[in-house]
Amino acid sequence: MNRVCVVGAGASGMMAAMYAARNGAYVTLFEVNDETGKKILRTGNGKCNFSNTNMSFEYYNADSPEFVKKALERFGFDDLMLCFSRLGLLIREKGGYLYPYCEQARAVRDVCEAELRSLCVKIRTNSYVNCIVRDEEGGFLISVEGQKEREHFDKVILACGGKAGLLKKDRQNGYDLLKTLGVTCTKLEPGLTKLDCQEGFLKALNGVRCEANVSLIYDNENIGSESGEVLFRENGVSGICIFNLSSYCMNKDIAAGRIKLSLDLLPGFDEESLTNFLNMRFLVNSDKTVFDFCKGLFADALNDLMIKQSDLDPNAEISKVGRERILEAILKMKDVTLFVTGKAGFESAQVTLGGVNTSDLTEFMEVKKIPGLFVVGELVNTDGPCGGYNLQWAFTSGAIAGEHACY
Repeated sequence: MNRVCVVGAGASGMMAAMYAARNGAYVTLFEVNDETGKKILRTGNGKCNFSNTNMSFEYYNADSPEFVKKALERFGFDDLMLCFSRLGLLIREKGGYLYPYCEQARAVRDVCEAELRSLCVKIRTNSYVNCIVRDEEGGFLISVEGQKEREHFDKVILACGGKAGLLKKDRQNGYDLLKTLGVTCTKLEPGLTKLDCQEGFLKALNGVRCEANVSLIYDNENIGSESGEVLFRENGVSGICIFNLSSYCMNKDIAAGRIKLSLDLLPGFDEESLTNFLNMRFLVNSDKTVFDFCKGLFADALNDLMIKQSDLDPNAEISKVGRERILEAILKMKDVTLFVTGKAGFESAQVTLGGVNTSDLTEFMEVKKIPGLFVVGELVNTDGPCGGYNLQWAFTSGAIAGEHACY
């Protein structure tokens, strides 16, 4: 019987341990924290959006899209749904996003942990694996902090997770373990995170939410577009569409001021429809002040911004200002520019960009130059947008590695 060590009891690690045990391996699952699945518990604001009905390799960033495609063909959306159904997880779908029916992330963690225990997986929490070396027989010797004797395993699956979402007190050593084993990683950056911007008016917009079409411009070229809710912060912007665009900033020279955001804050209207709307408004509101006339267009803070940026007197009568100037002011809100000065760090990020290149792995997540060593989840140079894609990758890569670690 193969002795399989899984380092990290997150989504990918729990799935790897499950599939290794189902295929006859004797599995030990090491977790540095005092419980399994801590990152799972924090995902989706505690609701755990674990996959998406619109699942395709095309949504992922990787050095080899074909690698991701083949992985999803081996263990994709349908496979995960069947797996969770067998574990007893009731599932809810909202706009293509998949959640546990109770919308509590703990449900996902708990059904996985219950299955591991039924499969007699040895779960060792508060166990920090600080060293892995090859032994003379082709296996691995594992050292755990505070434990004198090293343990022997035939196969090792590294599922430690990335740097994203780690608090300062958290301990994470996946990249260190890879380095000592001679496995290289690409440059690491925070992904799916807030973008910092320099505009002074953002302070007045802090906390305002608005639907928008957003484009990321790099050296005057549109390199990415997203639609959705934008949340203004006093020193930047966040929201799902911003998180997704933040990944396009990888390897870009942010400090040089070459990246900007163009926000269309009236995504449902073009110039013609806005003109028709204003003509109607003018018929019955020409005696109102600019300030009162603008009520109903945006949140108050955005109305104030529009008025100030167009040098309008908020107390002036609308009839004296004229519809042309008002239309011009409103149209400016279809192209609000923010210059990006940086990204929030790993502590605020939802995913790590970079990792072990897929070209260094076999189709079964095994390191080509170190037979018996598997790398899964966020440690692999593969990431997707918000919407359950990154958790799907974690479960996919974990299941594939776990099954093949038994051979």
